[in-house]
Amino acid sequence: MGVQEDTALAEPEARGEEAARVAGAPDPNLEALRQAVALLVRRLDQLGADRDETAFAIAQSAMARLTRIEEDHGRLEDRLASVERQLRNIKSAGQEFWRSEALSYLAATSGNWTYEATEPNLYFEDLFDVDVPRGQKPRRWVGRSGKLSGELLFNRTRPARLGVQVAAFALPSIADTLQLSIDGERVAWESTHNRLYVAVVPPASTPGLSFELCVDMKGVPPEKDVSFAFERIWVQAV
Repeated sequence: MGVQEDTALAEPEARGEEAARVAGAPDPNLEALRQAVALLVRRLDQLGADRDETAFAIAQSAMARLTRIEEDHGRLEDRLASVERQLRNIKSAGQEFWRSEALSYLAATSGNWTYEATEPNLYFEDLFDVDVPRGQKPRRWVGRSGKLSGELLFNRTRPARLGVQVAAFALPSIADTLQLSIDGERVAWESTHNRLYVAVVPPASTPGLSFELCVDMKGVPPEKDVSFAFERIWVQAV
């Protein structure tokens, strides 16, 4: 399970991985040319005093030129690897930018915000693909970090409620550790009935809502790569 990535954005990384595999491997054409020139130099050297000095000088010049070509080729490979690294960094920064933009835009235009597990994940990191167990509702698992955070451009002049319909925990023992933080401050749950965790979001003088859901993963075995699963998250002005 894992968050799906945009195919177009993934192409530069795929090309980068291919380039990384090729980088450092000898170019077959250059290698063949190098061997041919080296053989010619050795053959002329074996002729001793009877060798053609002009031909020998040409061969030596060809070997020197070949060395420069190989050096240029190595520098090009280094530049290609550098460009591929930059593309991967740009891709990562772009994904994070659009996650935050999507969260802000949807909350700002509607006044309320809801995210269903069946919807494409445009918002969160460390979130797996939708999981649909037989006979149960669709859910998404949060990864090993145990944290799910987001930022909304939200009107805070009035109180609001944030709700999370939790589907499951990696271990039953961590159910009581689920916490909510708003703008970096812990907020108590108003209700946790039937795994519907609801809390009051206090008003603020400036727009914007930063929230984080987290569980304590200390007692979870390292082989488990998930923490908790949810069906829906919503924020609604009171």
